[in-house]
Amino acid sequence: MATRDTYAASAESGIKIFFLQNWTVLPLRGLVQIYRTYKNRRVIASMRDFDDAQLADIGLNRRDIDDALERAFRDNPYAALIQARDKTVRGMRRF
Repeated sequence: MATRDTYAASAESGIKIFFLQNWTVLPLRGLVQIYRTYKNRRVIASMRDFDDAQLADIGLNRRDIDDALERAFRDNPYAALIQARDKTVRGMRRF
C-alpha cells in the first residue's frame, strides 16, 4: 500500500507542476509569437526597397512581398514567401 500511495502522490504532484508550468508559460509564448510576427513583418516590409534583380535572385517578385504583407496579422508572412519561392524554384510560375 505504501508504494501505491507514493506513486499516486508523485503522479498528482507531477500533474500539478505540469499545469502550473503551462499556465505560466502559455502567455509568454503568445507574447513571443506576437513579437516574432511583428519583427517578420518589418523585415518583409524592408524588402520592398530591393530592386527587381535582387528579388529575382531569391526567387520572389514584388507581388509576393505585397501578398505576404496583406495576410492577417496572426499569420506568419514568411510562410507565404516560402511558398512563392518554392513555386518559382520548381518552375511552376514564371515572371
